[in-house]
Amino acid sequence: MSKGIRSIIKENIPSVLEEILREHKVYTLYIERVYYAITKFSNKVLKTKKMNTKEYQKFVRRLVRNRSDIIYAFNWSETPEGFAFWEGIYDKMIERLERLR
Repeated sequence: MSKGIRSIIKENIPSVLEEILREHKVYTLYIERVYYAITKFSNKVLKTKKMNTKEYQKFVRRLVRNRSDIIYAFNWSETPEGFAFWEGIYDKMIERLERLR
């Protein structure tokens, strides 16, 4: 049985990013932003909205792996939160990664 797109997204979020998103209470919001960006792109490229096909699922899995970095997840400036908000999340993630080294 194939997994849903949101499940695939959740499986591919780096743990440090997930911690920061949860701290700021935007984990679900982030999942929705990524979901919207991926499905919009997938529908456009594959010219279909049938999400339960093997081709669609395979394409989505590749996209999610490529977008597991917050920079490539979605266009920050197109969200109601704005570029500065997501840039702050990203900066905190980089700081935490630097401390872990």
